[in-house]
Amino acid sequence: MAGGGPERTPYRGLALVVDDDDFSRDALSMLLRGQGLRVEARASGREGLAYLHRGPPPDLIVLDLVMPDMDGWEFRLAQMRDAELASIPVLVVSADQSAKAQALNADAYVPKPVDGRRLLASIRALLERKSRRDQSVAEAQMQQIRWLGYLAEELATPLKRSTSSMQVRLQMAIERLQACGHDAGDLQDVLRKAMSAVSHTELLLTRFSENCEPLDPVTGARASLLVIDDDATLREAQLNVLRDDYDVVGVASGPQAVELLRSCSFDLIICRLCMAEVSGLKLAQALARTHPEQAKRFLYVVDESSADASEADGLPVSTRGNVLQRPFSTEQLREAVRTRLENWH
Repeated sequence: MAGGGPERTPYRGLALVVDDDDFSRDALSMLLRGQGLRVEARASGREGLAYLHRGPPPDLIVLDLVMPDMDGWEFRLAQMRDAELASIPVLVVSADQSAKAQALNADAYVPKPVDGRRLLASIRALLERKSRRDQSVAEAQMQQIRWLGYLAEELATPLKRSTSSMQVRLQMAIERLQACGHDAGDLQDVLRKAMSAVSHTELLLTRFSENCEPLDPVTGARASLLVIDDDATLREAQLNVLRDDYDVVGVASGPQAVELLRSCSFDLIICRLCMAEVSGLKLAQALARTHPEQAKRFLYVVDESSADASEADGLPVSTRGNVLQRPFSTEQLREAVRTRLENWH
């Protein structure tokens, strides 16, 4: 591996290395252990996924792309579909530097042959980011508890008054039945149980409100996005990047998009420009006649191929600013979406 003498990182944790090449897997494992990390190593995507389902969750996954049985793309998609595994950061270490590799939705990418300093700098950044995210999640959970406490406090006072009044009325009803001397044992039993339930409810509200702090609620609307891409891997990668912040739907072709747009509208349409069935440009032109507002909301994704370059030359001048060139990072995708949404609202 290129690069020497990397400084020790103070971070501790568990890393999962998934690489079918014995030398590369052992070298990566040795480098990570030398920095204080515990390491689990697996020789294929399928073995790595099996470990994730039964072993302790790692703090980081170091992933090769080109492997037999289950490659890195299949592994990543399977990981992202599992809610319990999706948040584990992934560092891709691969000789594949194609646009498809860059669009995998990995958290970081280090090419082979590996530069040790660059690898450790990427690991340090990912572990720091994960630590901040874990802290944010914990704070959000505490906020939810405080908000529930706020609700309980708001409800407790009027409910306490109501429950006290109900208790008095239930007790009066029981005494009247007894005074009348009627054989109403079953009804008296029902009233006593009702009074017990009311008392229990009051107790629960009191305990909950005493153990929670109030919190002001924060609300926000989510924008809706449509992703159109005939490459399933690239489409799924974009969906995985965006679905945490937006309501996202993906389709594989222009005709599928047209069918969907008959009943739905979207704040932004992210469309691959050059597709086998109908190009993104022809789709936008067709929508301009039937759904003119939707036709204005296209963000075109352009590959590095000559066909895409030729297709991009045909874009109207007014839309050429709404182009995202592959390869792009996950943050570049997020920023492009944020910018277009802000411009169009």
